[in-house]
Amino acid sequence: MKKRGNKINRARNIALLLIFGGIGVMYLGLLAKSITWLMIIFMLLGFVMVLASSALYFIVGMASTKAIIVT
Repeated sequence: MKKRGNKINRARNIALLLIFGGIGVMYLGLLAKSITWLMIIFMLLGFVMVLASSALYFIVGMASTKAIIVT
């Protein structure tokens, strides 16, 4: 039987992957400097991924203030 993980920690992991993925996509944009339109698309896509991660971290932070603390 598969153990179900914590939803808050899973969302934090997704947000962290979005950060690293966004930085990686922006780095690909730097490698494609010779093709301007491709560089712009990669930079914007990476920026949107980082913004989505920030929004997800904000939502998780608000949800974790309402979480039950187990001692």
